Amino acid sequence: LMNIEKPDICRAAISALFAQPVERTKAEESHDNFIVSYTREDDKSFWDYKCQIRDDLILWGTPEGRWRTHKLDEKVEFKVSGDNLEISIIYPDGSSQTHSFSETQF
Repeated sequence: LMNIEKPDICRAAISALFAQPVERTKAEESHDNFIVSYTREDDKSFWDYKCQIRDDLILWGTPEGRWRTHKLDEKVEFKVSGDNLEISIIYPDGSSQTHSFSETQF
């Protein structure tokens, strides 16, 4: 990985999944994963998620909940090329969306 680190990848994934500006997220290391949190702008509510990186896959879930690894859960993958990070969310129906982040956003 270039200058994009694992916590950044987790922040980008949560940002993409929940349509939050990546700049509003923060990641803290916790055991073998990260806790990514943000405060939603419109209602000031606080949200946090656990995140783990395995190869090119991003696993996530609520801190007390299960990892979202069921075949009916969306799959989240990442790819780093140069100073660009791509997060792809692949839904169970086969559709997907890709979000791009530049190194400067972190």
